[in-house]
Amino acid sequence: MTEAVTAPVPVEFRTPRRRIFNPLRLTDQEIEQAFIARRALLASLLADLAAENDARAPQHHLIVGQRGMGKTTLLCRIAAELRKPEYRDRFLPLTFPEEQYIETDRLSKFWMNCLDAMADALEASGERAAAEDLDRQVRRLDRDPGDETTRAERTREALQAAIARIGRRPVLLLDNLHLLLERLREADYVLRGFFTRPAAPVLIGAATVWPDSLHDYGAAFYDSFKTHVLHRLSADEMREIIAKLAREASRPDVAARLHAEIPRLRALRDLTGGNPRTTVLLFELLAQGFSDDPYEDLESLLDQVTPLYQSRIEQLSQQAQLLFAELARQWSPATAEQLTEATRLPRGSVSPQLGRLESIGLVEKTPVFPGKKTGYQIAERFFNIWYLMRFASRRQRTALVCLTRFLEGFYTPPNWRPALAGY
Repeated sequence: MTEAVTAPVPVEFRTPRRRIFNPLRLTDQEIEQAFIARRALLASLLADLAAENDARAPQHHLIVGQRGMGKTTLLCRIAAELRKPEYRDRFLPLTFPEEQYIETDRLSKFWMNCLDAMADALEASGERAAAEDLDRQVRRLDRDPGDETTRAERTREALQAAIARIGRRPVLLLDNLHLLLERLREADYVLRGFFTRPAAPVLIGAATVWPDSLHDYGAAFYDSFKTHVLHRLSADEMREIIAKLAREASRPDVAARLHAEIPRLRALRDLTGGNPRTTVLLFELLAQGFSDDPYEDLESLLDQVTPLYQSRIEQLSQQAQLLFAELARQWSPATAEQLTEATRLPRGSVSPQLGRLESIGLVEKTPVFPGKKTGYQIAERFFNIWYLMRFASRRQRTALVCLTRFLEGFYTPPNWRPALAGY
């Protein structure tokens, strides 16, 4: 292998893992440089924002996609764009932690989070005096001894007054919107009344699943959001992303090797699910040099996502862990009845646990054929593969090795196949 192939990625261009998993830590310049996929959707969302009219209710948006599909990065990219001169006189982007839903158990807390986010946005735009004034107001509200009804009303009024003072329309960029709406279910009609007034703030939310409150005819937010589904990347889109990363990292050798690595990329794409986050990891793997065996490359990818996947499993209850493990081993969709029999969990606990796993995006519903029964499977197939590689039997791991090598052979043109004879 030549020196050009094995040369490390320059430190200043290498994408740290914290940026792969925490794009909120990127500067506006870094997020713009890192944003490659979903450009058409970004343009569409910005066009809709530009068309907003204060004389009518806003058009809200919901972005739905599995973990790693680029939802958080897209929200960060929207915020970065709205801070540019052509937008900042009209809009003020408000960003929130991905996990804000954990502590947002009541309406007053949500309004307080909005005030905090507004103060952060004002400080970021250089309006320090306005930010400090808002901080003082938040501290006073936080000491309010009133009951929840009184506190919610006062914090909402404070938010409305702050919006009037700044003279710009807030755009709330909310991750895990489905979990936030679930926490605030009892106040959903209050929220609807606030966000459907003329000139109200615009909501752009992201979710791993469709919130119940959006597709239930009797729910508060029924038909209130324009929805955008993030589908998995095609092999050509993955190759385009890797090529751009190679150019920005000053690695022409990586871009030059892409054509020869098409079979490997297509195989890994099928195994990883066309995930933008994993595509960035694939670039780093390619920059270091693919191994002779595609299965070793798969193991390298799995090793990099291990801390994330371990954490997600550890956060589950014991029953939820058992159901997740059984679904991962099954691979194919399984019904609630099949899972009850396989796990020997109490019959009445399986369906509620599956509902919770679905609500946080770990499990998805899918038809089971033949028949019309509803089945469940691990939503992120790469997560499923990771679990099998870590905990499954030797027979299942062997089957995965064979699948990996089959896929590379399947995507390799006939005149290239002699190179695979050593497998």
